[in-house]
Amino acid sequence: MKADFHCFGIKVYFCSKVIVMNTAEQKLDLLQWIVNAEDEDLLRYLCRIRTVHEQAADWATLLKADELETVYNKLMALEHDTEKRKNIADKLYEGYL
Repeated sequence: MKADFHCFGIKVYFCSKVIVMNTAEQKLDLLQWIVNAEDEDLLRYLCRIRTVHEQAADWATLLKADELETVYNKLMALEHDTEKRKNIADKLYEGYL
């Protein structure tokens, strides 16, 4: 069975066939696939993935433990506030929904 979706305007296919490989085999398989790839859109997409991954890794390593905790706490507060606002809206408009 094949499934496909679009990611950054590129059609991506996945097969349901599961192949069990160790990490080294997976890396070699991916390298071989990339070496044989001729689709320029796919290669640009892979470069964007690498860039985003590198930027995300750099950003996370620059934060100190207390800064990470602050970010986490702010995200949790935002999530709680969003849920609170949704509950208020639900109660306010429950007769209309």
